[in-house]
Amino acid sequence: MTQFDKIGLTPAKARAVMQGVLNRLTMAIWEYDPELIRAFTTDPHTIHTKQGIATFNHDQELDKALSQLHNSIHDMRVTDYVRSVTRARYVTEDMIEGQYRCWFLRDTLDVFPSFDAYMILVRETGQFRMREARNNVARGTWPLLAADDPDGAPLKPGERLPMPFTQAEFDAFLDDITAPFLTRQIDRWASRMALPFSMVTAQGPVLLQSHDDLARNFADYLDAADKMALDDLRRVPLDFDICDDDTVMATYRTELRSRGTLVETPYTSTALLHRTGGTWQMSSILNARGHHKWTGQHPTLRETKT
Repeated sequence: MTQFDKIGLTPAKARAVMQGVLNRLTMAIWEYDPELIRAFTTDPHTIHTKQGIATFNHDQELDKALSQLHNSIHDMRVTDYVRSVTRARYVTEDMIEGQYRCWFLRDTLDVFPSFDAYMILVRETGQFRMREARNNVARGTWPLLAADDPDGAPLKPGERLPMPFTQAEFDAFLDDITAPFLTRQIDRWASRMALPFSMVTAQGPVLLQSHDDLARNFADYLDAADKMALDDLRRVPLDFDICDDDTVMATYRTELRSRGTLVETPYTSTALLHRTGGTWQMSSILNARGHHKWTGQHPTLRETKT
């Protein structure tokens, strides 16, 4: 339980507050209501996209941008504009950060592929308002935005705007560190490891410093899977926190089964993730379940077979 949970500022409340603000901003765009936009955004506020950063003040330029988005949505015959908060938390009592998913639909079909976005709310004069929003959509490839949409500060050629960790990225990460133990594809698993890689297990800490270390450890895990007759391995995402340095603490539950029966009590682990070359890699795991129970091998004490 965090300090905010203790005073009632729970993630559930953060999601409710953010959804309330998001609903009003969505309505303002759908109906073209500049005053409603002003009421629920700070002055100024920023929008980050794959192309660059745009800063909006409460002036005619904001009205113009709102009009362009409003008109383009209706010109594309969008029937439903839906934005739904997927996670949120209190950073301070007066700041909320979170993630939402955005859909532009025409009779249940996507006009444009849905995407994740990130938003920061701050409390001003007793009311939460949007201070910043981020997404990885390039304006040039988005048919909903007019060609003369304000560009803001363009990114340098080849530069990519860092996107906060999303639930979709969490799911993909878990798939990549889970499936290889059933398919025996080490490359997919190793691609998610940042060296040196450390694990804290019940038998003590483990440090893997080279690709050879990774290969030996992977082989030991496959040996353990064979001894358990493991045929079903699941990792269930529980929660994640984006840290101030843009690393992520991702928490998940692991379930090991053989012929439909749990062979171990499910356990919870937390991985420290870093963005590396456009993907997320983990440098450490807290409360990893080592293979030592089944193999008798501790990766750092292989000769003694502890």
